[in-house]
Amino acid sequence: MAPPPGDRLPVALLAVVAVVVAIVVIAAVWWIFVASVFVPPAVRPQVSFSTPSLTQSGAATFSVVGASAAYPGVAYRANLEVDTVLGTADWLRASTTITVGSTDYTVNWQDADGLATLSVGDRITVNAPGGLPAGHAFKFLLIWADGNAVGEAFWTVTLTKPVITFATPSTSGGTTTIPVAAVSQSAGRDNYRVNLRVNTTTGSAVALAPAGTASNVSVAGTTYAITWTDIGGEATVNAGDTFRITTAGGLPSASTFTFFLLWSDGSQIQSSSWTTA
Repeated sequence: MAPPPGDRLPVALLAVVAVVVAIVVIAAVWWIFVASVFVPPAVRPQVSFSTPSLTQSGAATFSVVGASAAYPGVAYRANLEVDTVLGTADWLRASTTITVGSTDYTVNWQDADGLATLSVGDRITVNAPGGLPAGHAFKFLLIWADGNAVGEAFWTVTLTKPVITFATPSTSGGTTTIPVAAVSQSAGRDNYRVNLRVNTTTGSAVALAPAGTASNVSVAGTTYAITWTDIGGEATVNAGDTFRITTAGGLPSASTFTFFLLWSDGSQIQSSSWTTA
């Protein structure tokens, strides 16, 4: 038999109160559990890593080969030192961004056993947009909750002449644009030189100017402006970047051009040729 209409409101109210009390109790239990997880033990762990290796994408990766104890990842912070510049530490997560200078590096933690603790078999991967820049020494620091480093990994990205592929150039309004299709290794602007050949006359190579600034190459008395667009702002030549070639009044018609991207020693990395209508 249904309760009288006047009794329905108290029954409903009691049900709501019961639900609220249950939620509060669950929240309290959850808080106690989480709080206990976040309290670091007095004894710091010691963590050792394998020798880092470089991937084809330009990242550095290494695994945890020793850990004196398996503690939650939230008890650690990660940091990165590039040459002598130290970044800003952040808590270790599945993906953490560490800023060093003007570059944002990504630190990925792969929890091998899925228990949310840093333990043997876990893997750390460090990368940057376009890959880690070449010619730099890196140090990864694993920092305990009290601010002390409990694990380190060291590696150097050797600077070698990259393999670069260009996409098909396009010409519009007297300017030719050459897209960068692929780069085997990121290297800073100061490692590159550029040159231009117009018909059968080749200019004198010049250093690649900063992004957005013209590198001026003189060919047979005419000055051509070669402008690099650094699409990602990494200050390194990467896929997606472009080189634009033009001159006052636009590129002359019925002419054949070849753009040369050179390494710092003058050797050729890649070239791109086209003919104006």
